Amino acid sequence: MTRRHRARPAAALAGAALLALTACGGGTGAGAAGGAPTTGGTIIYGHVQEPPCIFGGWIQQAYISRQVLDGLVTMDEDGSVKPWLATEWTVSPDGTAYTFTLKDGVKFTDGTPVDAEAVAWNFDYWENHGGNSTAKVSIDPYFKAAKALDPTHVEISLHKPFPPFLPLITQGYFGIQSPTAFKSRSEKENCEKPIGSGGFVVEEWKHGEEVVLAKNPDYTSWPATAKHQGPRSSTRCAGSSSPTPYPATRR
Repeated sequence: MTRRHRARPAAALAGAALLALTACGGGTGAGAAGGAPTTGGTIIYGHVQEPPCIFGGWIQQAYISRQVLDGLVTMDEDGSVKPWLATEWTVSPDGTAYTFTLKDGVKFTDGTPVDAEAVAWNFDYWENHGGNSTAKVSIDPYFKAAKALDPTHVEISLHKPFPPFLPLITQGYFGIQSPTAFKSRSEKENCEKPIGSGGFVVEEWKHGEEVVLAKNPDYTSWPATAKHQGPRSSTRCAGSSSPTPYPATRR
């Protein structure tokens, strides 16, 4: 059985994309509105434009990378910040240091650990090595450093207090990648198939046509806001550089 959110031009597209992303990102798995839950099948949704990479600073990139790259924290419907890869966190009295406790045993899909060193590397990459202008601009000039205190505790220090810091890093631009995969592969490989710990992996990118995401059967790092636990349904996400909406599919 295949479930499709057909791309529609103009204003209808944004709403359709958000609906599809909700289903892709950990929804209940229900079929048509009011119908019984279903298993299997494919979800298709559309973007206005094909992004240059799966991850990065474009909103189209954030939509897709959210399916592949988990975040430290997530935002609930009421605007509160909830755990994701981080189970809890503390903030220093002066508001310049955030210490996150990470879930133990979570792995990227390349088999390497999602540990404090990996999280610290991602923050350093965003700030100092490019590839995600939105993340860098968002934390400038506040970000100072990120360091692993031990395998499950990472400290993010700021130059000065920044109250929106936690809501900010719930955005898809701050998805955590595998440093091992990033440093051992070509720029093209990282662009087309970033390695995260998310509910999906990039199966194929048919440039100008679609991005196909396949279910990660070993998914264990669902956010606190997820409607269910365990591996997600499969999906395909697609898009195009032309004015017509770019299709997207998850299986």
